[in-house]
Amino acid sequence: MIVASDAKHASILDAESVDGVLDAVGGELFAPLVAALRPGGTLSLVGAVGGGDVRFDAFELIRPVTLTGYSSETVNGEQLRAAITALANWMIHDRIKAPAYGTTP
Repeated sequence: MIVASDAKHASILDAESVDGVLDAVGGELFAPLVAALRPGGTLSLVGAVGGGDVRFDAFELIRPVTLTGYSSETVNGEQLRAAITALANWMIHDRIKAPAYGTTP
């Protein structure tokens, strides 16, 4: 897991080096994160604290990658509670695990 708040930290990613990205920043990080996807990889934008305007190489759309997004704005409280409960249960029963992570300066 890589946690970064701006594009200077994205430089630690090699091209086509990750299977998936959960991007809560958007903005200037978007292009390097898209470029870091391996063939078959997926980027899911779940927030845009870095800004909603993104740029990336149009040829990235020709690669076999998936760019998608998610917003909880259409989810009501009951649906959100059910989703969080399902995720928590998957973690409790080792069906999913939080990825290992490291930090860089």
